[in-house]
Amino acid sequence: APATSASLRSAGRSEAMPARLRALLAGALLCALGPGRCLGALSSLPTSSASCAVTEAEDCVARNAGAEVACGFCGSSWSCMAGDKHGPSAGSVGCAADEWLTSLDGLKHKGYTNKLYAPEGDWRTPACRNGGAKHYRPPNARGIERNPIWGGQLCDCPNTHSGLTCAACATDSACAEGETCQPELMATRARFICSIEETSPDNAVYKLLNDFAPDPVIRLTVDDEVATLDVIKAVEIPNKVWDSLRSPYVFRAVASSTEAVAGKRCSVDSGAKGIEVPWAEEARCITWSMFENIDVHCPPADAYYPGWARYGDSCPIMKNFFRPPVIIECTESASSPSSSSSSMRADAAHGCLAHAVDGQFVFKMQCRPEGLCAKLPVAPPSPPPAPLPELAYCEKHRTRCDNIKVSAVFVVPLLVALLAFSLWQSVSFWQSARTAAKLADEAKGEEGEGGGG
Repeated sequence: APATSASLRSAGRSEAMPARLRALLAGALLCALGPGRCLGALSSLPTSSASCAVTEAEDCVARNAGAEVACGFCGSSWSCMAGDKHGPSAGSVGCAADEWLTSLDGLKHKGYTNKLYAPEGDWRTPACRNGGAKHYRPPNARGIERNPIWGGQLCDCPNTHSGLTCAACATDSACAEGETCQPELMATRARFICSIEETSPDNAVYKLLNDFAPDPVIRLTVDDEVATLDVIKAVEIPNKVWDSLRSPYVFRAVASSTEAVAGKRCSVDSGAKGIEVPWAEEARCITWSMFENIDVHCPPADAYYPGWARYGDSCPIMKNFFRPPVIIECTESASSPSSSSSSMRADAAHGCLAHAVDGQFVFKMQCRPEGLCAKLPVAPPSPPPAPLPELAYCEKHRTRCDNIKVSAVFVVPLLVALLAFSLWQSVSFWQSARTAAKLADEAKGEEGEGGGG
């Protein structure tokens, strides 16, 4: 099992639920019941501020300088958030009204002053950003109800952000002017978080991942040929008697020779009995194949439970379910959105299948890409206008042409008439002269005939 029976018994033997934890659970319930019972300050929209991206309560309030409050510790989600003395920044996921603390005195009053050391390096519990807060829910396993809140494996994000820590955009409103939020889901670069819906055979891996608390996640990142696979589970919220924050990481696998293919038709069969493919028949998919060179990293053995590596002792078992070849197949387009507004989100869900150990284990998943702000495409410059046609003579010399038109209307007909009259006169004169000559010739002929008689 992911946790040894000894660790489960140890969790079950924890002391009765402290008053502080009862307050946390009640505060979380109030926050869920309505915004009127959950703090949300009137300050500006949250921004990606590294100053509040810490996990320890004392480190969080230490960011404040006197009366100037920039960060507050939300006890109902064990999260450090940007805000002021009244509550988290507007646009954040909020905090239970009586669990917003901004000073060391407030922490002491609530019992948050135990100095907890965080897990080492990449095994740290991720700190939330941009108004997000750690995700917590009641546990699944019996015998551990005395730790009523489990989670911390990811952050609940405001509507504008996405990702494991809310560091990525989800909508264009989280980007700068002139940028748009695009899903990071390409063959050579991908960032997404997957929730496992069912596994084969016998749903065994699903049950192991959900043994203590719900909502385990698998995070996949791809950069060219390098793919990183993180398996992350919920942990207990810290209490007064612990000396460490628990790490939610089970293991991290790194594949250095990943092959990617995009645009191909998705598989028509999941390869596992009882598991249907999570996409339509004509869907197109991206496939990442990891055939070899997969290095699985477990937390250090000296940090195993009851140290900060909550699932360190289960890592050698769980990694057997992710041996090569590992093939992950996801739809290029998001699943059908439930509303028109969700279709504009970069983190809209995609259906995915994962095959491991040469297809012996099959995982059906719903995966949400992280968003990336990218500049809007610049429209190509318009072609230069075509040269204007050469102006005609009358377009250049309109007055002269107008005069010619007037002349053509009045003068030309007169000239034609005069020419016709002159021609008529010439013809008449020619005809008169010809007639006179003819008459003269006839008169001469008559005289000659008379003289000869």
